[in-house]
Amino acid sequence: MSSTAFAAAVAIYECALSGRIEYHAAECPLFQRFWEASRRLERGAGAIASEDIVRPLIRAARSRFAVAASPLPFCQFSYFRRPLDADSIVERVSQAYPAIAQEAREIAALIQDLTASDANPLLDRFEQLSCQRSIQADGAAVVVREGNLREACQAFIESRPELGQWEVIDPHALRGARTFPLLVLIGPTSWFPGYVFEAPRAVELHVISYAFLLRPWRPQFALAGELERGRPKAQSEPQDRLMHDSHEPIEPWPEPDWEEIKRRAFEESDPAATKHGHDAVEARLFLLGQGLAVFLDVSHRSKSLVIDPEADDEARVTRILSDEILPGKFLLQRTEGGGDYIVPLADKILGERAQPSRAMQSEWKGRLRAAVAESPQPDVNSRLMDVSVRLLDLGAHLADETNLRYWMSSRNICTRDRRDFQAILRLVGLESESERYWSVMRQILAAHHLAARGESPPNRRKALVK
Repeated sequence: MSSTAFAAAVAIYECALSGRIEYHAAECPLFQRFWEASRRLERGAGAIASEDIVRPLIRAARSRFAVAASPLPFCQFSYFRRPLDADSIVERVSQAYPAIAQEAREIAALIQDLTASDANPLLDRFEQLSCQRSIQADGAAVVVREGNLREACQAFIESRPELGQWEVIDPHALRGARTFPLLVLIGPTSWFPGYVFEAPRAVELHVISYAFLLRPWRPQFALAGELERGRPKAQSEPQDRLMHDSHEPIEPWPEPDWEEIKRRAFEESDPAATKHGHDAVEARLFLLGQGLAVFLDVSHRSKSLVIDPEADDEARVTRILSDEILPGKFLLQRTEGGGDYIVPLADKILGERAQPSRAMQSEWKGRLRAAVAESPQPDVNSRLMDVSVRLLDLGAHLADETNLRYWMSSRNICTRDRRDFQAILRLVGLESESERYWSVMRQILAAHHLAARGESPPNRRKALVK
């Protein structure tokens, strides 16, 4: 172990030995009514919560978690994508589902009151803390439950110089070796991972929460060296006048709405994409630490880049199978630029033939994608199977759902078996040109092989002369 790593371990251990938790409760009758009305709406909606008419109200109700976990003023939260439609949404819900009409109207009225307010009692408690000289220390941080709240909270705090210098982080930042002089957590203790309290990264932990949601943290297991029952040395009890005498557990932080994420992803995509050069691949949806989500290709044993912060410098970035990525992994994703350098190099080798050859490649693949998209079967897998069976009937040798996905992919040039390629061209109406298409695809493939070996066009000419 390096001296730096040992010093970091000592600092973490010292935080566990000397740490204390202080609680700061805030009252807000308006937001409490919104919380309770939202719970009633969700319970009353039940199975109809996923209906298009009801979904906007359910999204508004579930926004209570983000509000309860952030010091942002109420007016900075957007509950509806189009706030002016609130009345019409409530009217349609009331007509279609009268059983939840009262809850819908109550939610809409409370939203109007909250979004008209620039206050937030959590912010008031945070301002009081930031003004206490005893906790003004360089490196102090505010911890918010979700990464997608972090940027908004950081920008807001920086816009208020009177709040002082605070870094806003999410719980993922508390898994490493870094320690802080002081941490302020926004929201109920049960919403944070256990390690935030069991292996604290600061001597002082301050928890700011609405009183009706505030419960003292109760340890489940301890870091070696902590006092009995694993709790930090001292915990202040929340003020009696603000602490609600309730043993009812706090609602857990909601799981991601995967169906909603997928629905929005498909709504925003081009429905004709698979007919015009985009690949149809088997993908899996992954939720990222910053509140974002990404589809990763898991077909053909595809791999993704991951980061291992504990590994040596040379081995920190590695590739693993995308379908073997587990929670807690650090995923490295490109947000823009980059690409495959083999293709432009292969086009340089092809020279003047590159453009017409690529056009032919795009033509038969586009027609094949269209054949799959136009299959009468109800889902993607069934359509792939349908087209695979038709290709087998036309003389294909290796047609199945997996190979068909690969043949449609832009990463593939042509089939390995000529019988499969001829069957595809019969299916898509290009049978009369199968000889010419096969010859051109083999030329593209040869150019790719040369490009992969780093062969430039002059090197290729010398090789042909020899």
